[in-house]
Amino acid sequence: MSQSTRVGLLLCSLLITGATGASAQTWGRAATPSAGACFYEDVNFAGRYFCAPAGASTARVPGGTNARISSIKLFGNAEVTVFRDNGFEGRSRHFDFDMRDLRDAGWNDLISSFRVDARSGSEGGFRRNGGLWGRGPVPQAGACFYQDVDFAGPYFCADAGTSTAQVPPGTNDKISSIRIYGNAAITVFRDYDFRGETRRIDNDVRDLRRAGLNDLISSFRVAGGGGGFGDRSSRGVFDRERNFGGGGLEVFSDVDFKGRNAMFSSNTPDVQATGMGGQISSLRVRSGETWQVCTAPNFRGRCQEVSGEVKDLRRGDWNDQIASARRVR
Repeated sequence: MSQSTRVGLLLCSLLITGATGASAQTWGRAATPSAGACFYEDVNFAGRYFCAPAGASTARVPGGTNARISSIKLFGNAEVTVFRDNGFEGRSRHFDFDMRDLRDAGWNDLISSFRVDARSGSEGGFRRNGGLWGRGPVPQAGACFYQDVDFAGPYFCADAGTSTAQVPPGTNDKISSIRIYGNAAITVFRDYDFRGETRRIDNDVRDLRRAGLNDLISSFRVAGGGGGFGDRSSRGVFDRERNFGGGGLEVFSDVDFKGRNAMFSSNTPDVQATGMGGQISSLRVRSGETWQVCTAPNFRGRCQEVSGEVKDLRRGDWNDQIASARRVR
């Protein structure tokens, strides 16, 4: 066999292999992976979809699917990083939880490339105990959620820096007490996907009945290490006065104070740890206070002092740019 023939056969083989890999990622209703991600054409995991296993990287989403993905569902111990441009370029976002509606994150119909990875050490942000009620190890920094008051009964835990859009199966609306570990604080939500009534917790809560949230928590975020939901010195069980709308710097994912929101009541060196990284479009500051916001973590990059209300951060090129924030007055 001549050298040119060998090269031709090799090229033919590569082309066939590439075509097979591409055809596996087209709109359809194929079997979902045991560990990986599926990308849906419509919100709420509806319509046609394609899937990718953990460990897969796609530099260009399949033809006809580019900029048409509206929801993402994760399976097994997987997480996904999405990119706005082909070749893993441009704006990016990391998801370690299901996204029922990418409009909420400002990513609807914008994904052009992605990577799917397997998480290590936790599942959906949870410390491993089967993902259900159990009695597994507790985190050095994070929170544990107990089925009964006074930190009794089975529990599950989450590490600082994680966000959980839906609590594990069998635990929804069944949490009665919460214990905080390390320099952590959490924001809990009554509904899935960080919706509904919201409360911030920066101390142990022995009985959620007293806070009106017993058996009502469906999603939550855990911040830590000085991260953005208050320092532990404040010691309020539910700090109602400083809760959203009560004090500090309140940020929103959409303009006009709409969309998902979070309250920074102390210096926040890394907004990403609060679940709001790269998605702040409006903000308001407690009367009498002045805050500094910066485009890089640890109060670096381009910085600006703000006070009062800013309804639209697109003016002045600040939309989705805030990476750290601190009170200066």
